[in-house]
Amino acid sequence: MKPSGKRDAWQLFLLLTVALVPITVLKGPAQTAIVDILSLIALPVFAAWTVVRRRKLTVPFLVPAFVIALASLLATTNAA
Repeated sequence: MKPSGKRDAWQLFLLLTVALVPITVLKGPAQTAIVDILSLIALPVFAAWTVVRRRKLTVPFLVPAFVIALASLLATTNAA
């Protein structure tokens, strides 16, 4: 929470995501869950908000995330 006691939309998104994770057992079409629908709505809104407000994005874990994604891709393609 912010010092002023107000919650911003991003904190609300994270709270809803955590609250809905136990419901991910319910699968929808194309293996989607309720959390996926929430993310589908929230991520473009976050991107638009970031562009409109011209906020600088920092990606502190970009290199480790890239390495993990690359290793996962290699493991998936070689799993046959």
